[in-house]
Amino acid sequence: LPAYAASMPGSALKSLPSARLLAVMLLAVASALHFNGRLPGREWLVPMLAALPLLLVAGAWAGRRDMPRSLLVVRVGLALLVVCAMLHWRVHDALASRLPPALEGRELELVGVVDAMPQRFDFGDRVRFSLSSCRIADHAKDGERGRAPEADACGRLTRVQLDWGPLREKDRVRRTFANDEGGHAAADGAGDSAGSAAQGDEDDDAGAEAAGEAIWPQPGQYWRLTVRLKRPVAPANPGGFDLELRYLQQRVGALGRVYARQLLRTPPTVWARLNGSPVLIGFESLRNRLRDRLEAVYADRVDPPRAGRAARWAQLGVVAGLALGDQAAISGSLWGLFSRTGVSHLMAISGMHVTMLALAAAWVVSWILKAIMQSRIPVLSRLPGRQPRQRLVLLVAVLAAFGYALLSGWGIPSQRTCWMLTAAALMSLSGRGRGVLDITLLSAAVIILMDPWAVSTAGFWLSFGAVAAILWCAHGQDTQRPIRLSLIGVCSSRVPTAVREGVTSQWSATIGLAPLVIALFSTLSLIGPVANAVAIPWVSFVITPIAVAAALLAPLSEPLATVLLQINLWMIEHLIAMLSLLDRLPAASVAIPRPGRWTLVAACVGAAMMIAPSGVPMRPAGTLCLLPMLFAPPQLPADDELWITVLDIGQGSSVLVEAGRERLLFDAGSGSGPDRSAVSRFLLPYLRSRGIETIDTLVVSHLDVEHAGGAAAVLQALRPARLVTSFD
Repeated sequence: LPAYAASMPGSALKSLPSARLLAVMLLAVASALHFNGRLPGREWLVPMLAALPLLLVAGAWAGRRDMPRSLLVVRVGLALLVVCAMLHWRVHDALASRLPPALEGRELELVGVVDAMPQRFDFGDRVRFSLSSCRIADHAKDGERGRAPEADACGRLTRVQLDWGPLREKDRVRRTFANDEGGHAAADGAGDSAGSAAQGDEDDDAGAEAAGEAIWPQPGQYWRLTVRLKRPVAPANPGGFDLELRYLQQRVGALGRVYARQLLRTPPTVWARLNGSPVLIGFESLRNRLRDRLEAVYADRVDPPRAGRAARWAQLGVVAGLALGDQAAISGSLWGLFSRTGVSHLMAISGMHVTMLALAAAWVVSWILKAIMQSRIPVLSRLPGRQPRQRLVLLVAVLAAFGYALLSGWGIPSQRTCWMLTAAALMSLSGRGRGVLDITLLSAAVIILMDPWAVSTAGFWLSFGAVAAILWCAHGQDTQRPIRLSLIGVCSSRVPTAVREGVTSQWSATIGLAPLVIALFSTLSLIGPVANAVAIPWVSFVITPIAVAAALLAPLSEPLATVLLQINLWMIEHLIAMLSLLDRLPAASVAIPRPGRWTLVAACVGAAMMIAPSGVPMRPAGTLCLLPMLFAPPQLPADDELWITVLDIGQGSSVLVEAGRERLLFDAGSGSGPDRSAVSRFLLPYLRSRGIETIDTLVVSHLDVEHAGGAAAVLQALRPARLVTSFD
């Protein structure tokens, strides 16, 4: 097919659907697949893929003069089928890569590589592990000792998520693998040589475990593990986070715990080297080393253990989150504070951070080239002439953006910014100017092609929604004229251009994203514009660059990294104090019921009218379209009704009983603190989605961690007027 397409005339290729149309198709089809709730079967793949050769034939016919106009509709329809088939296949492939139900609870022996930076919790590390081979470890119990184990016993399973902690006493008897099974050549397909090469590593690990020394995983390490897995099924509650969908997006096909492990010094097979992107694994390994060095500098020089303070360690998590994208390092209480004050987008690696670093790199390179050109050394003065300055500056800026995005975890906002910068640089170098809308659509199409699940994430819609809102507000705007914004007055033209553009961007993003924020999180921060006015320049231009510099210098110069880290922690401490002060104001944030489909559409139209550029009539009327969403009443039972809601929280119980305007919560579920309680994970999102912020009575049946563990979080977040317990 590529050869056939290459042989087509230029006029025929031009007649194919444009890149903008294909990008819109990708976005529409991906959204329909994810939000429709019903996935077509695999039998639809063959007829949809048959549209690809028909599309090429239609493109070849389009080069003729007698081409009917109706052929354009046919080409668009065929292109839509091709796009749908591609995304359809990707989704089915992800669903098929989960653990077969028959293998749940069985002991499995996995060989593979750690492909991501581990997340740290109280119990140990949580690791993503890409597989190169899988076999049933307990086959001897079924009388299969004499048979060779199957290397593909797990089917199409390619990635698992494992809880990795210190070995328990009952697991130490199977700490290492039985010697009578040889080098496990059949397990990894590498032959007896690979098994014998790993035997020395096994002995070393056994000695380390026997000495009580924990062996923790690092990205890029190859391991042979004995695990027990289960399918990635997560609690599902209305208004809550869909963790199972996140597992599908990350292609995590099973969850489990490590019972025995053996570090392999060399990859067991050629396939193991290819399993997982070497570039991404390399950056994950670099992220992990930088995080370890940053924590070591903090513990040894900034805040030694004898004088350590838990609050400062929480602020160090903010540094790790901003510099390395380690979002798990930021505590749940801080995430709640950032969300209520509307600055949570700054604490993740946003497109603004990536763009800022790219601009800084471009400025440095431009300054160096200018200095070289002005130098009197003949050799140096001729160097920039070999490559055009613009090309070199753009190349360094794009590489810096990709490097920082990969170093910070390769999130969707970072991906969007990197692809937009790449598209803009290519169009600038080629001399084919395109609008920012085309660049935005093309970057969205690239992200969907690489990750069809991206449209199911809040970051995708908020990231591209912010860009669309800013573009729409700035469309046709004259920067020399005063900025006129409805509801907030007029900005004088004497204000510096950068300040006025910053005000415009903040206004358009806040109003334009308000319907999406309410639909996704059921919360509206009224203090958000004030908090962002201070936090955006403070975090983007001061805290984040210092955090990145401290993380990069930690392995190179500990004294310099210590100074930068102390300055950064002092700034973060005062920022948190300012946000906490704003959070204590009355009605700083309000819970708004999740809007219906048509209410959300009306709100989006109203937001677009409010931030519309000059010349669009009836802009103030957009406020009326927002009123049904902003003033929607909470969803409550009638006076003669009784609602009983049993939340899905796993172990334990949490039951909400409602009659009229009275609400009683029976048991608070499990919890080991406010950050990891069932209340914050399941109950609060459900109540916020209905516009409820308080309850009247909390009943704790008995003193058990799975029933009373979240009581403190309920008392703090929901402020019940009565507390009833069966214990003192």
